[in-house]
Amino acid sequence: MKSRKFLSLIACAAIVGGSIGALTSCNNDDDADIIFMNGKTEVVEQFEYIADAYEEEKGHKVTIENLQSGQEAQLIASLGAGNDKSPSIFFMHGPVDYPTYEDYMMDLSDTELYADLTNDSFAVKDPDDGTVRALPMTVEGYGLIYNKNITDKYFALTTKSADVTVTSMDQIKDFDALKEVADDMQAHKADLGIDGVFASSGMKSGEQWRWHNHLFNMPIYAEYGNITGVPTDFDFTYNQNMKNLLDLYINDSAFSGDNAPSLANKSTADSMAEIAIGKAAIVQNGNWSTAQLSVDGATVSADDCYFMPMYMGNAGNLDQSTQGLAIGTDYHIAVNSRVSAAKQSTALDFLTWLVEGNGAKYVTASTDDHGLAFNPPYKQFEDAEFTDHLTAQVKEWMGKTDYTTIPWDFISAPSTEVMNKMDSGLTQYITNGMTDADWDDMVTAVKNQWVTDASLR
Repeated sequence: MKSRKFLSLIACAAIVGGSIGALTSCNNDDDADIIFMNGKTEVVEQFEYIADAYEEEKGHKVTIENLQSGQEAQLIASLGAGNDKSPSIFFMHGPVDYPTYEDYMMDLSDTELYADLTNDSFAVKDPDDGTVRALPMTVEGYGLIYNKNITDKYFALTTKSADVTVTSMDQIKDFDALKEVADDMQAHKADLGIDGVFASSGMKSGEQWRWHNHLFNMPIYAEYGNITGVPTDFDFTYNQNMKNLLDLYINDSAFSGDNAPSLANKSTADSMAEIAIGKAAIVQNGNWSTAQLSVDGATVSADDCYFMPMYMGNAGNLDQSTQGLAIGTDYHIAVNSRVSAAKQSTALDFLTWLVEGNGAKYVTASTDDHGLAFNPPYKQFEDAEFTDHLTAQVKEWMGKTDYTTIPWDFISAPSTEVMNKMDSGLTQYITNGMTDADWDDMVTAVKNQWVTDASLR
């Protein structure tokens, strides 16, 4: 493996065009501390710990700043703030974000990181010249996470409905069975010591990514299958399947009926806290959520939690009989092409240290051990074992040959404005009493925005 010093020298040489004089200047530049604009706010403390470890070993300070979901304007403003205030490393959402940030994205084609990807399709590339502009940090999976202690308690009840034919969560293979169990669990919530089956479907501003990305992904996949480009048309054919599942989340929770409008102020952290203290049994989320189970009063750990697919009925390409988890990569890292050569050098060195150097031990470690609990798509981690229970399950689901992994089609949406239309529409739907008219308005707005923005690409 190349030494870190050698990698830094190569990075500087590439950045400044390879001249000896410029390379000397790069090495003599003391202004090599950097800002990392982190987009995974559930592991803020872990990234800060890792940045401190890097500084102790390498001498350069990495300041972690955090980008809230839906706050792209914050990132755009920071990228234009000047050398000392702009992030040298920043988070972006894959191909959908590329047109927004392409002028700030360094070419990473010749980096060791790109060469070590297990699948180069995970990289974000310029659609015209094929240059590599962003690299993934982790492969992640999401679905329904359930507390097995609570569900086992439910299946052991002698008072549960005779209409429930399954005897464990493993036997649920379609939406009808999921709804049957959830409805009966809700009827027995007092016996189970929960406030509702599902945790709150929070719609707080900047927190709707579980819906406009992850839930929305299912009808997109149902309509198109595995997307390789941006569809110019989107009919939202299977929006009712999505509605059925979202309605189940809300109706079989503590936030149904008159309580539903309060969801407009609920965050993902609130939702995960309800799981952590045992007041809800099921939540839609991904393996990144382990850290959010560590709250005051927590009685539940990730080891108590298990994944199942997000069943919403057979729909187009979505076949429940073989449906697996939704697994993909959305967390991409880019290096700012407009900061100084010294800062770019530190940025590349930090990322290489994190994946291939002493920092690699933090990547797959549990969040309780200052780790990120990532499943990184790099050759060095192909045989890694994960102490994080949810991440280990995602890797297990990836290997289930009898199931179809659902790709992350939402990253091929033509713009973030499509997601914004869904956010405002879903909030209106929930706060206005979950009327069909409000749902139809959301569907129409999303369809129209998709077609409009796709035509501009």
